[in-house]
Amino acid sequence: MNKLTSVYLDLVRFSAAVIVLLVHARYERFTSGWLSPLKNYGNDAVIVFFVLSGFVIAYCVDQKEKNFADYAVSRLSRLYSVVLPALLLTLVLDIWGYAVDPSIYVASWFDQPVLRFATNLVFVNQLWFADIGAFSNAPFWSLGYEFWYYVIFGVVAFSTGRKRAFLLAIVCAIMGPKILLLLPVWWMGAWAYSVTKERTFSLTASWVLFGGSILMYVVLRAVDLPLRLSWRTAEFLGPDFYEHALAESRNFLFAYIAGALVTINFIGFSSLSNYIGWKKIPLERVIRFLASYTFTLYLLHQPLLNFFAALLHNNPNTLRDQVLLMALTLVAVLVIGEFTEHKKAWWKGVFDKLVKREISFVPNASR
Repeated sequence: MNKLTSVYLDLVRFSAAVIVLLVHARYERFTSGWLSPLKNYGNDAVIVFFVLSGFVIAYCVDQKEKNFADYAVSRLSRLYSVVLPALLLTLVLDIWGYAVDPSIYVASWFDQPVLRFATNLVFVNQLWFADIGAFSNAPFWSLGYEFWYYVIFGVVAFSTGRKRAFLLAIVCAIMGPKILLLLPVWWMGAWAYSVTKERTFSLTASWVLFGGSILMYVVLRAVDLPLRLSWRTAEFLGPDFYEHALAESRNFLFAYIAGALVTINFIGFSSLSNYIGWKKIPLERVIRFLASYTFTLYLLHQPLLNFFAALLHNNPNTLRDQVLLMALTLVAVLVIGEFTEHKKAWWKGVFDKLVKREISFVPNASR
């Protein structure tokens, strides 16, 4: 992966997190609802994250992580550097915010708090047809998918033959159909990396892949294809099963299409970047800086929005309160990020000791 492609992926990653933030900021209790037109783009942003994750993980395994222990340490340190602080902060902020202004919160968010905390902490919150929220923190659902995609990729990358088949069967049986439905989307990213590594397309083809994927997405959204597919899917599977059993996987048909377009876009840009001879990438330092807070922004923006709206007795109908609410949320992300994903090296040291001691029996198959 060349430098320009890396910066582009960072830009995409941060942009997707901002979209998720704006989608959740659309609620009337925050911004009086003027951001409501963005509500349908939240799931698409998560699809971008899934494809991007597959791409980056495939790159890391190919270039850096040569055994299962290294792979496990990297994944666990990346996750828990933000997941554990985010869960603890969500619980504290929700309790505090609810005490100040209960109208901001939904009572059901606080049901069975021990179960909610524990299942989200160990990523079993979405197994089979479960859908256990992390209090007010809706984005946590995707971690219940992401973790298991890491597990599957690790099995494929570091085991072979009958052992691989046996382990895959066990992991799939644990995950259940809902998580498996979106696995192809994540795997598109891993496949995209293999394509970018093996070949470069012509300049014309690169532009067509890159620009055409964006244009196609705009067209499909303009004709309401996601809505049409969701209607058909609900009609075929039944509204209750579609809405409640599948939960965040219910729009899987458009997820495949959107995932394919993101995949094509990444392949097109990676190929195109080989023709761009920039010695200095515009705004590189800014993009890298912002992207370094992406995970914290994604996992903490919603409880922060709720908390500050309660604490400030936010008036969603005034521009001043809307700006203040968003500004406080972003500043809080910057501060918290210094103690979460910016401390990933510390977490990596912790898991390096734990993993290599506890799972030393796992064969370190070389790649």
